[in-house]
Amino acid sequence: MTTRFLASAALALALAACGGGDSGGGSPPPTGGGGGTPTPSPSPTPSPTPTPTYQTFAQLTGVQNFNAICSGTRTRSAQLLPQISSSFGQAITIQSDRAAPNYVIRTVSQSPDERFELSFDQTNRDTTPNTERYSKAGLNGFTDRFSVNTPLGNGTPYDYVRYGQVSTLVSTDPRTFFCAFGVPTVVTDVPAASVTYRNTVIFGSLTLTENNGNGARSTYVMTPSVLTLVANPATGRVTINLDLKGRLVTGSTVSTEDTSFGVFTGSADVSASNGGYNDLLLATGNVARGSIAGGFFGPRGREGVLAFNLGDTDNSNRQLVVAATAFLLPQS
Repeated sequence: MTTRFLASAALALALAACGGGDSGGGSPPPTGGGGGTPTPSPSPTPSPTPTPTYQTFAQLTGVQNFNAICSGTRTRSAQLLPQISSSFGQAITIQSDRAAPNYVIRTVSQSPDERFELSFDQTNRDTTPNTERYSKAGLNGFTDRFSVNTPLGNGTPYDYVRYGQVSTLVSTDPRTFFCAFGVPTVVTDVPAASVTYRNTVIFGSLTLTENNGNGARSTYVMTPSVLTLVANPATGRVTINLDLKGRLVTGSTVSTEDTSFGVFTGSADVSASNGGYNDLLLATGNVARGSIAGGFFGPRGREGVLAFNLGDTDNSNRQLVVAATAFLLPQS
């Protein structure tokens, strides 16, 4: 249940004016019998706000313009760095003709160090059945890549949102973006009460690098991480709690042991214009370690998305870099 949680504006009631002609310049006659007190005209009943209708992502046709929610990483001088998470088209937009499909991925920034535009069509698509992966030659021999996946929530595909991953070279820095895009919740289509969401899947990157980011690098999957988000339509705020855990990847083997990387929190006001939100990601002691961004998709916020990034250095001078996008459903 994705929602853009904003307080709805109250409808103004239009008061009917009391009418009546003035015969001969005197006071209008009373409307009741026997000269009593006039009966006021009743105020009209305001029309109910129509319930929005939604197409699922699979039902979309024609050219669609998506404002993506993204996190990301960049590599500079061999160091991996997180990028600020962005909500609903603040950093990346995706245009797609659903008949093909094809895609044009653009950045919003006009800075030469941030700007890129990529296009992919069916000639760039991997031929593996039931996959949607694209690649083509890019800048300075770099291979640009884009993939689209349908997240699964408890084994069931998400209806209104998709995951997209973009890799490209911007200026001289390789960048990877972990994005969500789809059919956003109408900002006035909010649930009646607070909703608690929990992650069903997290896409992204978690790395731990020795020697302040200059040494050996270890990679982890975030499968055991627990992310909860409470969305309150009465206040128009979301609150986030992230218990970040990973399992070490060695070659093609994933460890069965969970490694804890800390608990992080955040809160944000949901935008009244687009239903997205942005704020800081905090460690113990309310110390900022990164950023969060997110939004909701489908009727009444049926499906939630939270992008987050963080960077930190521990007491052993190991650098932690995380960039991820989580897909969430309401807890039953």
